[in-house]
Amino acid sequence: GRVIEAVTEKTINRAMRDLVFTPLGLAHAGTTAADFITHRFAAGHASRDGSPPTLQRPFSPSVSVTAGGIGLCITDLLTYARFHLGEGTSSEGERVLRRASLELMRSPQVRKQSTDDDIGLGWHLRTIGPVRAAGHGGTLAGHILLLEIVPERNFAIGILTNSNSGWRLIQ
Repeated sequence: GRVIEAVTEKTINRAMRDLVFTPLGLAHAGTTAADFITHRFAAGHASRDGSPPTLQRPFSPSVSVTAGGIGLCITDLLTYARFHLGEGTSSEGERVLRRASLELMRSPQVRKQSTDDDIGLGWHLRTIGPVRAAGHGGTLAGHILLLEIVPERNFAIGILTNSNSGWRLIQ
C-alpha cells in the first residue's frame, strides 16, 4: 500500500478508488466504513459455542486496505469477476493483453502447504478434475466472502455472508 501511495502521490484509499473501483465500475466498493455502509449493508453476526448469532459490535473495518480492507456488494463482486474473465474491453488488442496479464496472476508462484493447491498473485489455485479454478476469500467483522472463477468455462461464483459461520455455506 505504501508503495502505491508513493508512486501515485495519493492515499491508498484514493488510489484504490481511482485505479480500481472507478475504472471497473465498482459503484459500491469502498475502503472505509463510510464508503460502503452508506449503501444497503448487512451487519455482521457472530456465533460462539453454538449460541444464537448476535450482532457484531462495534463494526470496525480493517485498518489495512491492502489486507482485507475492502467492502463491496455482490453486484460489484461479480463485476470484478467479469473483469477477470476478460469482459469489458473495447478492442481485441486490449482483450489479448488483459488475458495474458490475468493468466500471469493465475500462474502458480508457491505451493500451498499440506494441499495440492498453489498460490498465484492474489489467487488460491486448485484443480478440480480437469478444470483449474482460482479463488479468493476474505473475512471482516462477521462477514465472510468467496469469489471463485473458472476462466476456461467463463464461470464465476460469488458468495457473501454476514455470519462468522458463513464458511460452512462456502464449503
